[in-house]
Amino acid sequence: MHYCEKQTRSGKKSYEQYYYHYELKVKGKRVKRSAYIPKDKLDVVQEWDRKKVDVIFILQYLGKAV
Repeated sequence: MHYCEKQTRSGKKSYEQYYYHYELKVKGKRVKRSAYIPKDKLDVVQEWDRKKVDVIFILQYLGKAV
């Protein structure tokens, strides 16, 4: 999991954004990607990450096709 802050153009406000970084093997090659985690799904994804739930299951929950 990775956290980053996104600032507006004026630089006055910052927003917390969370991304799930993962690595998959596609056609024999390792591919690194990241998926945005909506705030309402963050707690579930963090819990599943701690429990070592399969990456494909987490991506399906986030609405990402693999």
